[in-house]
Amino acid sequence: MSLATIVDWGALGKVVLYSMVAAIGAATVFSFAIVGVVRFDDCRRGARAGSGIGWAGLALICGLIIAAVLVEAIIIMASK
Repeated sequence: MSLATIVDWGALGKVVLYSMVAAIGAATVFSFAIVGVVRFDDCRRGARAGSGIGWAGLALICGLIIAAVLVEAIIIMASK
């Protein structure tokens, strides 16, 4: 029996590609969340009123995206 008949290389390639895109995307969004928190803290410590609201919003939105991705991943794993 040949290896090509045992392994569906097309499906395996899709899994590897989608996993790589998801990992890079999640890491990028998490990095933006960290940047938002750090910049907000810099603005807060500098006593610049109102200048850190955008950074706090960025951190909040990115945090919510990461939380949604984690919940979705848990739901997908639990349903299989």
